[in-house]
Amino acid sequence: LLSLSLSIQIANAACYSQGTGDWEDPNTWLCGGVPSVPSCGDTLYIQAGHTVTITEQHDFSEPGCSTPMFIIIDGELHFQNGKKLYLPCNSGVTINPGGSITAGGGGGSSNLIDICGTTVWSAAEGPLSGPLILGVALPIELIAFQAHLEGNQVKIEW
Repeated sequence: LLSLSLSIQIANAACYSQGTGDWEDPNTWLCGGVPSVPSCGDTLYIQAGHTVTITEQHDFSEPGCSTPMFIIIDGELHFQNGKKLYLPCNSGVTINPGGSITAGGGGGSSNLIDICGTTVWSAAEGPLSGPLILGVALPIELIAFQAHLEGNQVKIEW
């Protein structure tokens, strides 16, 4: 028997890609029924078959933005050469099966995703494909842990 208690902070808006386009183009996103450029605290869904390209630097890091952002990728998140994405603490990027993160020309740290001051992906690592989670997946708190021997097996409960 496994029991977990989770606490998840709900973001400002859920934004879905409407097709292939630039991150900065409001026509790329549908947020709460209105096209919008993603903002601090949003949860972004890049849908299968869509490529969203980052063509400018984006800094959502603290202190300007303290609400976590989440990016769920079923399509492709593509970076033009030299572009970077900075996300606030406790943010996360989930690449589902079939999803990917790719970079334009250049290598090393010419393209990167940074969460809370830590680089979680750079162009030097090459393209990423799912399933994969970058950054914080879910904050959990362990409230109990017990282990005891039952015959020749160890039973663990938490």
